[in-house]
Amino acid sequence: MLFEGGEARCRFPGAPAHSSVFFSNESLGVGTVATYTCERGFELLGPSRRVCDKTGQWVPEGIPFCEEKEEEEEEEEEEEEEEEEEEEEEEEEEEEEEEEEEGEEEEGKRKKKKRKKRNKR
Repeated sequence: MLFEGGEARCRFPGAPAHSSVFFSNESLGVGTVATYTCERGFELLGPSRRVCDKTGQWVPEGIPFCEEKEEEEEEEEEEEEEEEEEEEEEEEEEEEEEEEEEGEEEEGKRKKKKRKKRNKR
């Protein structure tokens, strides 16, 4: 435990191999949240978040671990990502089509109004 200006601070909590740790506050003071992520191809085992408590300890105890994913899991993850991308593309295309249809409807309404005006004359 460290004290800086009378306030408890946590030490660097450690980061497992193949991981990154991000802090909500670089001072590592009480309440700082450490968030762990693993590199692509690895999965996090253990807590993804730890908090610096008032005693200057990281809670929960224990550093998470990044374990290499099995090939099958990686392939499934890649397939899921591809499916998500395809769904997003389909949604974008549908939105574009709807916008085009709305534009065509508006144009059709304008033409009808013009015809009505001509017919009144």
